[in-house]
Amino acid sequence: MIAPKIDRLEVLERVKSDPGIRHIAIVVLTSFREEQDLVRSDALGATEFFNAIQDLGVFWAILNEPSPRPGRP
Repeated sequence: MIAPKIDRLEVLERVKSDPGIRHIAIVVLTSFREEQDLVRSDALGATEFFNAIQDLGVFWAILNEPSPRPGRP
């Protein structure tokens, strides 16, 4: 297996430091339970999975429209 050249937190840090793409939400899914990693991810602006799913649900509820049915205006 080839080791990555940079780790997930470095990727997060690079994305969030670029003004052109820092607004993109990044969800970090990890099995690590290191408090230090979780705190650093949060400080760098990672979106927590629960919050991302909750926001998606709100977005869907507000913008979702039923598809038009044939023969109905």
